[in-house]
Amino acid sequence: RMLWGNEASVLVGDFLLGQAFKMMVEVGSLPCLDVLSTAAAVIAEGEVMQLSAAKDTATTEDAYLAVIRAKTAALFAAACEVGPILAERPKAEIAACRSFGANLGIAFQLIDDALDYGGVANDRRYALALRETRFDEDHPVPLPKTRFVMLARHARLAGLTSRYYDAGETLTLHRGEALLASGRLDDPNGRAAIEKSIDDFIGADIGGRPRLVEGRGHRFTDVSVVSPAMMEAVSLINLASVRALEATLGKPIDPRRFRGNFLADGIAPWAEFDWVDREIAIGPVTFIVAKRIRRCPATSVNLETCERDIDVPMELLNHFGHSDMGVYLLVRGDGMVRAGDEVIA
Repeated sequence: RMLWGNEASVLVGDFLLGQAFKMMVEVGSLPCLDVLSTAAAVIAEGEVMQLSAAKDTATTEDAYLAVIRAKTAALFAAACEVGPILAERPKAEIAACRSFGANLGIAFQLIDDALDYGGVANDRRYALALRETRFDEDHPVPLPKTRFVMLARHARLAGLTSRYYDAGETLTLHRGEALLASGRLDDPNGRAAIEKSIDDFIGADIGGRPRLVEGRGHRFTDVSVVSPAMMEAVSLINLASVRALEATLGKPIDPRRFRGNFLADGIAPWAEFDWVDREIAIGPVTFIVAKRIRRCPATSVNLETCERDIDVPMELLNHFGHSDMGVYLLVRGDGMVRAGDEVIA
């Protein structure tokens, strides 16, 4: 699911479920068929319950556990029950195996859901939606980044310096040394000040005043449209790979073009691509390397001049046979990463 998204994963799951029923028919056990068919019905009901509770911050613990019991717990319980049924074990043993599976399913889903909240706090929590973009903050869904103000299409954005202060939920915009706007993002007037500043700066290029929106339980990442897990991904840029591109082109390249959460040094050029599907650690925090990052036209913008001076994706493709720079990481543990922490791969 991390790599291919929900749709492909669901289709594969349906195929495996069909194969399981086919095997059960071949075995000829009506009690097993009854267990599996009942579990399929309960799981479907659980999916509907989950859709109703999705992104509802008022969901109670009892309602949440009811969803888990009707989904993962039901699946694990059925899987653990069919074995002793086929082995013709006593009813007490069958019931014990079913109970074990149900509790294991609950524990599994609790951990799996907790891992979904990985990532960096406040990373891409806010975005500037274009005037015609419809985005519901209370029920956010992933949208293509073209529906928002972005560097790939609006190179002049590079002329702004933004700073977010978590303590006061305040965003400031500077152009050089001049303060253009400052506003609290939890206050309508503060948001309006930021929106007006962007409108004054590039409104003619983006079709009018944008709307500053918050992703409540959502991140405005390039890969949010891939899957919920990838929405939580953070990025790592290998500075040696950037230097390899610099040496090939014979011109300096600012690593900030690649907008990485982490910059790593002391690694062989392109070695990070060999880490895909592997576990790495940065200081005390563990990550799964999910995939390489295909670069977009935003990396072609010079952050000092606000001009498109190097077609980075095309240069990468021409000289290295790919348009990738950096890798996406999925967070698999809590902790604080600090400058100077060792990368262990």
